[in-house]
Amino acid sequence: MTIGIFSITSSTHDAEVLNKKSEQFLNEIRQETGLQLIYCGDDFTRYNEFDLKLIFIRTGGSEGRFKELYPSLKSPHYLLTTGEDNSLAASMEILSFLRETNEKAEIIHGGIKYIAQRITAITNVYNALNSFKGQNFGVIGKPSDWLISTKPTTPQLKISWV
Repeated sequence: MTIGIFSITSSTHDAEVLNKKSEQFLNEIRQETGLQLIYCGDDFTRYNEFDLKLIFIRTGGSEGRFKELYPSLKSPHYLLTTGEDNSLAASMEILSFLRETNEKAEIIHGGIKYIAQRITAITNVYNALNSFKGQNFGVIGKPSDWLISTKPTTPQLKISWV
């Protein structure tokens, strides 16, 4: 599984200072997860090359840039925050925008341990769902009479897993 991290940053912040903080933050997450996280910076041209994409909202004032990129971004949207430089506030505004458009989105925020656990969990779910690719499942017979609320319909059974 490939995991790409793409950043969005306001132009009003000192890039050199921010890059050092971001590098340390991402290295701590890498160490905690043991996963290969590929940092692509603000180059979204490689966005579709990755199985899992994390959008690293590095600073406040990033909302407008996210809105510009939004038409080319695929759901679900995982917004990674540091809790510094108004990263969380910007992510909350972006999350509100995404919820208004009925997109699946989540803010990944907290301590390094929590963030690492959440990324690992998302990765495990992705891998589990991906293992169903190409598999066929079926229902034989009718549901039992005692299942009074569990009666799947044909459209519910034709779910695309991945």
